[in-house]
Amino acid sequence: MINFEEINQQALSCLPGLLTDLLPGGHISGNEFKCGDIAGNPGDSFSVNLTTCKWADFASDDKGGDPVSLVAAIRGISQGEAAKHLADLLGTTAPKAKKSKPVDHWQPAPTDTAPESIHHPKWGKPSVVWPYRNAEGLITGYDCRFDPEGEKKQVLPYTHFRNTATSETKWLWKAQPAPRPLYGLDQLAARPDAPVIICEGCKATAAAQSLIPGAVAVTWPGGCNAVDHTDYSPMDDRRVAILPDADECGMIAAEAVAQHCLSAGATEVYIIDPPPGKADGWDAADALAEGWTVEQTSKWIQESKRAVVAGREQGESGAKRANGAKTSGNTGKSDRLSLGYSGLKLDENREKALLQHAKEVFAPTEGATPGYPVEALGPLAEACNVIAEHGQVSHAMAGQCLLITSALLAQSVADVRTLAGVKPLSLYGLTVAESGDGKSTAEKAGLHPVHDRQKRDGRAYREIVKSSTSNKKNDPPAELPREPYRIMKDGTVEGIRRSFKEGLCSQGCFTSEAAVVLGGYGMSAEHRGKSAGNLNALWDDGEISVARGGESRLQLYDRRLSIHWLIQPSVARQAIHDPMLSAIGFWPRFLLSIPAPSSPLKAKQFDPENHQEIVDYWRACDKLLALDAGEDCSENYIIEADSKADPLIKRFYEKMQVEAKTKTGCLQSVKPFAVRATEQAFRIAGVLAVLQGMRSINTETMKNGITLATYSIASWNAVFGEQDDNADRELALMLYEWMMKQKDYKATATGILQIGPKPLRSKSRRDTALAMLQQNGLILNDRELWYLSACRQEVTA
Repeated sequence: MINFEEINQQALSCLPGLLTDLLPGGHISGNEFKCGDIAGNPGDSFSVNLTTCKWADFASDDKGGDPVSLVAAIRGISQGEAAKHLADLLGTTAPKAKKSKPVDHWQPAPTDTAPESIHHPKWGKPSVVWPYRNAEGLITGYDCRFDPEGEKKQVLPYTHFRNTATSETKWLWKAQPAPRPLYGLDQLAARPDAPVIICEGCKATAAAQSLIPGAVAVTWPGGCNAVDHTDYSPMDDRRVAILPDADECGMIAAEAVAQHCLSAGATEVYIIDPPPGKADGWDAADALAEGWTVEQTSKWIQESKRAVVAGREQGESGAKRANGAKTSGNTGKSDRLSLGYSGLKLDENREKALLQHAKEVFAPTEGATPGYPVEALGPLAEACNVIAEHGQVSHAMAGQCLLITSALLAQSVADVRTLAGVKPLSLYGLTVAESGDGKSTAEKAGLHPVHDRQKRDGRAYREIVKSSTSNKKNDPPAELPREPYRIMKDGTVEGIRRSFKEGLCSQGCFTSEAAVVLGGYGMSAEHRGKSAGNLNALWDDGEISVARGGESRLQLYDRRLSIHWLIQPSVARQAIHDPMLSAIGFWPRFLLSIPAPSSPLKAKQFDPENHQEIVDYWRACDKLLALDAGEDCSENYIIEADSKADPLIKRFYEKMQVEAKTKTGCLQSVKPFAVRATEQAFRIAGVLAVLQGMRSINTETMKNGITLATYSIASWNAVFGEQDDNADRELALMLYEWMMKQKDYKATATGILQIGPKPLRSKSRRDTALAMLQQNGLILNDRELWYLSACRQEVTA
């Protein structure tokens, strides 16, 4: 029989060195050994306590309490086999066991659908995400960057997997198996003759693409320690230049990448030496931030490039890299903290420093949304790409403007049959962006055909009015046509009602300064509920109904209103979190887009009329503008899902119900938005179908509608999901402050429920706060007792 206790004790005596061998990409941080995952890749999501060997994978919830269970998890073997294997590693006389790793049915699976939201169990929502796409443009995964307060950045892989045995799919915080794909394969496929720039990291790659537009910028996943785990075959027959980070690790990685590219068949490979005098870690992102121009970058490359030949320093670089990955550790037994200590009192400055650190760790965070799914715009995608590139605005900004403008035009000719009946094609959109991020540029290009038509019709209308006022006194008054105005920049509910009474049956409220609307009379505290209620009714079924004393009743049916408000974050934050607007379901009717802040702009002219893709979009708009809707929209034709698209949207509906209404659902915090997502998808798909002259929604168009609706839900989840996350952070900080006031800085789990802060006298809230404190290294525990981790340093000093 195997003596598990003895083997575990032997392993604990040399745990740091043992972990370095088992998890080669890890590092020691305080009393923990950390790495990215159970495979030993670089990162911090996998943690092992150096005293007890309690371990946890925060990305998968796998955990254990001793060296044998850790080896079993790493090697994929049973506990008995792990004990034998561990004994062999330790040099004992226990019999060796043959490793037998089970078949891994989970394999990477490209997808055309972005995840609804991205949230790491430890680090929360990423500050930036970079999508990895294959040569066909399908998403294979993301690199997600986290910037925790007071800690170094974390970049973790988030990959889409499919179970080959069950066909189940899921997103996992896990790297793709080696050899891993390069970032930028879709751009390589689109530009087969372009030279290639290879950088370290997605941020530097994006900057290099801006500074070197004539090339395709790519990177390998995993950083400088993962150079050898990448598939470089796309470098076959390509000219390659490598831009290393300005440090030793970056230069070693560049030499290794160069050899891999040559082995893959690259025709030319150069390394571009960093400019002299730059700080460690300097890269293309720093060059862009310093204001480098395309010309300056080109000159630097020409002056600093050096050709690489096969075999140069390959052995030395590999040896350096291997040695650099090793972390020396104490092979003696780690000191243990005796929990019987008493009378411990930290000095006042130490207490203040600990509390300040905790406040930084649990500072409120803001959510981040995935990249905008441009391809889902279908007939609008090409125009979106051109506006984004040449207008220097984000794809999210351009796409939202084009989509809502198309809804304004489509809503006057067609309705859509949803699961809840026939509904308007009206769309409400909210885009949150900083001043100077191109709101006016995107709106001007998107609305140009509507503005142009409105100007012409407005001039003709004014001539008719002028002619009618010049009639002789005895002549009967001339009958005036309806006012021809389709769009307004500001509008109270009363103004919108009058405009529908006297004007066209299909209109829109479009403004790049929505603060004027949200801060105006109609959205004041006194009138906000009424205004939102009336806008809700127009979105739902296009009805206006007003009956007041002393005034004639106004009853209008089949009116259509689309809205696009572009607004700055400071104003949006207050309006979005308004409890009244949330209570009556106002914001769930809006498609939300939160573009990332723009990079520094280049001084160049943008003339939309010079781009064929935009002109083609304008022509499609003109065709819809030429269709007269009549007195109202009651004669609109009805567009509906075809036989193949129908089951697709029904599956999406059921998925939204589960995610929004079950305890394990990931959309509970945005339930009102998720339950309307299906109708939003129907409406978006209907708009795209009308724009293409289709009378039914096919599978591809329905997928696009679902993708864009899902993007909006992810954006709302980033806004409201952060509320729940920040509430948990507040409770964790509250518990930490309370523990600092307890004798010897100790507390029991039961004691927290009995005498702890009132908000934490709930088992679920207590356990969440304890877990967050423990995950961030602020507290330690032994069974029922919890204590500040700082006490270990004081007692064992």
